[in-house]
Amino acid sequence: MMSGDPTFDAGPRFVVRRLLGSGGMGVVYEAWDRELDERVALKTLRNADGWWLARFKQEFRSLHDLSHPNLVRFGELFDGPAEPFFSMELVEGTDLLTWIRSGSRPRVFSLTGSTLGVSGEVALRPRADEGPEPYDPERLRAGLGQLATAISVLHEAGKVHRDIKPSNVMMTREGRLVLLDFGLATDVRAAHRATGAEVVGTVEYMAPEQALEGTVDGGADWYSVGVILFEVLTGRLPHTGRTPHEIIVRKHRPLQATPRSLVPETPEDLDALCVALLQPRPEDRPHGREVLARLGGTREEPTAERGDTQSLFVGREEELSTLRAAFDAVNEEPLAVVVEGVSGVGKSRLVDHFLEALATDEPNVLVLAGRCYEREVVPFKAFDGIADSLARYLSSLPASEVEALLPRRPALLSRLFPVFKRVEAIAAAPTVADLPDPQAQRLRMFAALRELLLRLALRRRLVWFVDDLQWTDADSLVLLSELLTHEERLPVLLVATVRPVDDPARRALLTQLSRLAPARRIQLGELPARKALELATRLLPDRDRGTRESVAANASGHPMLLLELARHVDASGEVGSLDEMLRRRIEELEPRARELLEVVAVFGGPVTQEVAAAAAEMSSADQVRTTLELRSAHLVRTDGVRRTDRIVAYHDRVREHVDGHLDDARRRHLHERLAIALERIGAAEREPRALVRHARAAGRPALAASYALTSARQAVASLAFDQAAEFFAEALSLGSFDETALR
Repeated sequence: MMSGDPTFDAGPRFVVRRLLGSGGMGVVYEAWDRELDERVALKTLRNADGWWLARFKQEFRSLHDLSHPNLVRFGELFDGPAEPFFSMELVEGTDLLTWIRSGSRPRVFSLTGSTLGVSGEVALRPRADEGPEPYDPERLRAGLGQLATAISVLHEAGKVHRDIKPSNVMMTREGRLVLLDFGLATDVRAAHRATGAEVVGTVEYMAPEQALEGTVDGGADWYSVGVILFEVLTGRLPHTGRTPHEIIVRKHRPLQATPRSLVPETPEDLDALCVALLQPRPEDRPHGREVLARLGGTREEPTAERGDTQSLFVGREEELSTLRAAFDAVNEEPLAVVVEGVSGVGKSRLVDHFLEALATDEPNVLVLAGRCYEREVVPFKAFDGIADSLARYLSSLPASEVEALLPRRPALLSRLFPVFKRVEAIAAAPTVADLPDPQAQRLRMFAALRELLLRLALRRRLVWFVDDLQWTDADSLVLLSELLTHEERLPVLLVATVRPVDDPARRALLTQLSRLAPARRIQLGELPARKALELATRLLPDRDRGTRESVAANASGHPMLLLELARHVDASGEVGSLDEMLRRRIEELEPRARELLEVVAVFGGPVTQEVAAAAAEMSSADQVRTTLELRSAHLVRTDGVRRTDRIVAYHDRVREHVDGHLDDARRRHLHERLAIALERIGAAEREPRALVRHARAAGRPALAASYALTSARQAVASLAFDQAAEFFAEALSLGSFDETALR
């Protein structure tokens, strides 16, 4: 640690080495991750009170499932010994402006330079008496091209950054741009739905609609790019003023001076792009692909203007009817609906669509939504997002209404979920001494939350939505039990989505849920052919019927695959098959990612990430990075991020495609690597059949027979005689049999 730095305790997994930087919200340290054997950055909070904690979690969750070279890679979220923190990629380099400008003095870069509120710092003040610093034209186009790519990827995922500025853009020594600091990032649809939204961002780079309305779409990020481009070209900012309000007002007017009028040697195309990006109205600005094209980019994937595909919905009438009937059935008792299905089949979109319609039909309904994240190590993770939503709702109410809802000991709420400190009446409530018995203390905090919810249920109809409940924890179920099975019955509809899980412990947790409240199950399968064609038609309105039918048929009724195929057609102009799309996507992977994907495909089913990494001959850190790349490309799925968690091909069609394009020698080699990896980690007891299968497929019958005999002896010792007989027969078929094994 640096001299004078406060000691940060990140627990036994991390060795904290030094302070990297700090900003308005967080503090970042360099640390060594013992589990991954690599240097990482750890970000923690300056202030763990409610509003800050909600923003902190939002930063992690905004990029949790998204992986791209131009976006900082996030690790895991922890409820640390002293305060919450998350791990992320350690990015080293300089800020974007320093990299673009030639001959300028490098500046110290802060990883956490976010500014919360419109009164934030100005990164560079205008220099009216000086010309612009010299810049490298090639670096300018290359840097802005990578920035445009990063923003497009973000928008495609339905996110808006809301704080694009030079200090949040890092250029590594290798020339890779990395977009940082997602503390203000928000969902596109959430941004549009927001009411009474907080105005956040850095005023000099903020879009005019963000400053006044607080609600934005992707156009706000492109405006910020325009400010950066103007700053590079002219050495000053496009709008200045004595106060933040004066700057904001001027942003709503057309530019008084273009870059070319200030610096005549400015290239005409960059001048035109800059003026277009700084248009006061977001609908007048260029987006994604157009920006890339003007910068000389060749990126073919669809960009933000097609991000509204998330709102498309077809079919599922029966499932929607089941959800509506469940809502109507909630009277004085809680009721749960569990929506089950494989990843990408449309579970979350189904529930979102139901809740959007419900909010329109039932003005008195209050939906509190959250999600369980596989890479979060926080208490009560199934209820954590619900608590965030509830705190936001309470913060929007008049003080008198909040007072009427609060329990007798409001301070207990913020002891359970610190995010409640963002509610002024809770933050100001007198503290309550802890009980000596931790279990009794926890039950008292649960009771305070139940009291709040019961009072709220007298005024509003409650719906809780928990996405990806398969990642829940045991503590969450204890809390839910206290809320749902108490003699004071809480009338709430709990809707949860779950994926099929192989882990017995997780299956047991989900079984417990069914005991907490009467439950209805929705098994969500493939879209019928007619509905798949309807979705293809809405995704590809400008294509002919034959193209749409081909896309719908190739997706086999799987909405996520259909969307990916539609994107492929939209981007390439080719009516490609699923195999063609997969071929292109796999060709774009890094070699190490392709190798890991081949290992997963050859294994044939879920394999532990430890085995997959060993078979691919890569370190744990490399395996984590490549797994994120494969997940981002929708080529694999995982059930966690630990070494013992499993990884599997995203869809059987993916596995079949990869395996089918391997030659015999390569396939035999991978089978052999898998057999060796399984043996090395001692998997003979856990996966004996896998050992035998891979050794045999590798063309090593003697090795396969030895594994079969070892497995047979273990089965005999366990009195599993039928299994032993199968393995002895396997050894015999392989031409090797040891009669002494029967003795």
